[in-house]
Order: sequence, then structure tokens, then C-alpha cells
Amino acid sequence: MSKTVTNDPFVQVRNAVLETVAKAKAQQDKFFAQFQAETEKAQKAAVEGIDKAAAAQRANLDASVLATKAALEGFGKIGELTQAHINALVDARVAGTEKLFSVKDAATAAQLNIELIKAEQAKQVELAEAVAKLAEAVAQDVLKPIQVQAEANVKALQEQAEEGVKVVKAQAEANVKALNDLKAA
Repeated sequence: MSKTVTNDPFVQVRNAVLETVAKAKAQQDKFFAQFQAETEKAQKAAVEGIDKAAAAQRANLDASVLATKAALEGFGKIGELTQAHINALVDARVAGTEKLFSVKDAATAAQLNIELIKAEQAKQVELAEAVAKLAEAVAQDVLKPIQVQAEANVKALQEQAEEGVKVVKAQAEANVKALNDLKAA
């Protein structure tokens, strides 16, 4: 490029100002390009976070379904256990009543009645203990899928938080670098 000589004394000043403005504009464009790139990274991370949250919600729902299924199965088992004990008690009462009718004296009938009552009370205690033990097992079965999913959620949240910190830190470092580049120009 050839230079032309001019008599205008402000040409050099104008050229220097235009050159400085062009450099500042180039630095500003560079800064905004970096800022936009970091913003797009942050947006992408946010979308991924939303996708992960939606997946976690689906997993939470699945865990709830499994817990409900375990509860229903457990309550069914408790019902079966209770029904079996009730049937056994009814059978024992019928047999006891038949024995009472076959007894001829009152003292023997009273003694037999006491034994029947004690046997029925023992069966009731046995039922209560069996139901309590089964209910505890059912509660553990119900809590298993929820506990597993809760642990998975905590782990995912920790990973997401760590990733978010990395993205924010990288964006901040890029912004600081761009600002320093602008200051240096």
C-alpha cells in the first residue's frame, strides 16, 4: 500500500485514533465471541441438567411404583398370614366346643375351658409376633427401592453441582482473560 503525502496535520492523529478504535473493536469482538461461547456452554450444561432432572424424576416414579408393588405384596402376605391364623383359631374353637360338650362334669369343663382360653391366647400372641415380624420385612422391602433411588439422586446432584462449578469457573476465567486482553490493548 502506498502512502500519500498530505498537508493535513491531523491525518496522523486521525489515523492513530482510527487504528486504536479498530484495535478496541477487534478486542471487543473477541471478548464477546468468548463470552458467547462460554454462555453457550453454560446453556448446554443447563439443558443437560434439565434432562438429568427429568431422568431422575422418571427414576423416582419407577422407585415409587416398585415400593407400592412391594407394599401391596407385603400387605397381601400379612392378610394371608392373618387369615390362616383366624382359620386355625376357628377350627380350634370348634374342636374345643365339641370337647366341652363331651365333658360330663363342671370341674372338668371349667379346667378344659381354661386350657382352651390359654391356647387361644398363645395363638393370638403368636399371630401378633408373626404379623409384626412380617410387617417389618415388608417395610424394609418397601424402603429398598426408595433408598436406592435417593442415593442415586444424591450422587447425581453432587456430580451435577461439581460440573456446574467447573462450567462457571471456566466461564469466569475466560471472562477475566478477555477483560485482561481488553485492558492490555
